[in-house]
Amino acid sequence: MRLHIQVNETTEKQGATVKELMSTELLTLFKDDTLKSLQDLFDLKMIRHVPIVDDDRMLVGLVSQRDFLKFSVSKLARIGKDDADELYSKTRISEIMGKKVMTVSPGTPLSVAGAAMLKHKYGCLPVIDKDRLVGIITESDFVEAFVSYDD
Repeated sequence: MRLHIQVNETTEKQGATVKELMSTELLTLFKDDTLKSLQDLFDLKMIRHVPIVDDDRMLVGLVSQRDFLKFSVSKLARIGKDDADELYSKTRISEIMGKKVMTVSPGTPLSVAGAAMLKHKYGCLPVIDKDRLVGIITESDFVEAFVSYDD
C-alpha cells in the first residue's frame, strides 16, 4: 500500500520542489533478497533507507536501518549473536519491510514534503513519477541544503 501526497496547482507554486533535492542514484533491493544483502548495503554505502522494488521499478516497500536493528535485537536476544549470519542469510527482506509507504512526486514542494516527514517522523520519502521510483528525499538532503544555503 502506498500513501501518495497529492499536489495541486496551488501547492506546485510554493517554491522549491523535491526534484531539486532528491537523490536519483538509487540503491534498491527486491523483497526476496536476504537481510544479508541489506546488511551489506547498509555497511558498504552508509545509508539508512532502502526502497524495495519489483522488476518494473515499482515501489513495493521500504526498509530502514531502524527496522533492521529492531528485527536483529529481538531475534538475536533469543538465538545469540553467533547465529546472526545464518539468520540474515535465511530471512527475506519481505519479512521486515514496511509496506505502507508515503511517497511524493518530483513536483511536490519541499515545504510539503518536509512537513510530512516531520509530522509522521519519517527519515525519507520515496519519489514516484508515473508509478515508478525515480528518487528518494531524506533528512540528510534537507540538512545538506540548509548547510550549503549560505555558500
